[in-house]
Amino acid sequence: LCMIHALNRLVKNVESWLRKIFLIRIPGYSETHRHLSFLRSANISYAFSLGFVLAERGFSCGQMSDAKPKLFHGPPTRSVRIYWLLKELEVPADIVPKDLFKAGDLTSPDLIAVNPLGTLPGFKDGDDIVNESGAALMYILGKYGNGKLELKPTDKGYGDYQQWFWFSEATMSQAVVRYLQHIVLLPEEKRVQWIADSTKEGVLKLLGLYEKQLEGKQWIAGDSFTAADIMQIHGLYLAAEFAKLLDKASFPNTYAYYEQLMARPFCKEAYGK
Repeated sequence: LCMIHALNRLVKNVESWLRKIFLIRIPGYSETHRHLSFLRSANISYAFSLGFVLAERGFSCGQMSDAKPKLFHGPPTRSVRIYWLLKELEVPADIVPKDLFKAGDLTSPDLIAVNPLGTLPGFKDGDDIVNESGAALMYILGKYGNGKLELKPTDKGYGDYQQWFWFSEATMSQAVVRYLQHIVLLPEEKRVQWIADSTKEGVLKLLGLYEKQLEGKQWIAGDSFTAADIMQIHGLYLAAEFAKLLDKASFPNTYAYYEQLMARPFCKEAYGK
């Protein structure tokens, strides 16, 4: 992939730019220049030469690309997770704001081109489109994270990291949204009381699981803040602010954890607070 990027640069005839990179940004210019001279004299692709040198100096393919990731974002949707992670990792990105309550915002051609469902998030990076928020976080961590904000299999709490990363969406968020549908989101004639009652009971049980998991702990997995914590915010935000089921008296550990997440600067920014 690095060599493909390099070849594109060559086709665009920016050799002078490359020389500036070698002179200014890459240590050991003279050694690098000798590598390139040898490879040219051997009639090997200049693209291969560039790929060889940049790989030797620790440059990644992601660093060579001019394009920035693009996020279609609007709180309080799941796009807050992606926005928050991009900011925590200091990944430059184009943020395209969308308003859930503004007519036409979710049917605009720019969003539909990335997410044909007309929902948020819409996330595009080069030719890659990843609209599932959890998958987008994994993508960003893998491409830009350099090991930050994630646990390795050998780390304490790795099992919790995996479990709660996916629990947050597959179980918690789905349950809260289902409850909200039958108390406020659906037209009144389509709401079903027994479903509302059943899902409310289910959400309270899930909050009980959070309460147990967070006993004596600051973070959901391991001893430090990770992307698994970022994943929790959507379901907990809905439970606290819309469903009104997460309160300090009933779930003190979970509520304290939720307040801690909401106090982080990039979380506030993601929610426009």
